[in-house]
Amino acid sequence: EVQFEMQAFKPKDFKGGVEFGLLSVTTSLETALKYCLPGGRCGWIFEIQVGTVDVGASVNFLSQYPDEYEYLMPPLSCL
Repeated sequence: EVQFEMQAFKPKDFKGGVEFGLLSVTTSLETALKYCLPGGRCGWIFEIQVGTVDVGASVNFLSQYPDEYEYLMPPLSCL
């Protein structure tokens, strides 16, 4: 079993969280709202600002729903 010190994953003065798995995001507010509102209850929608290096990988070419503009962020992405 591997043990990690959680401080090692946090950049200095970091205020946020770290996602340990793949994170599916979209550039479409319409898509985000569609998944947020099933059953009439709204969850959380986060606006994530990324740079040119940490933009994630587009999976539109693999998707059954390419109009959702889905990107995958890698594990240990800082939010």
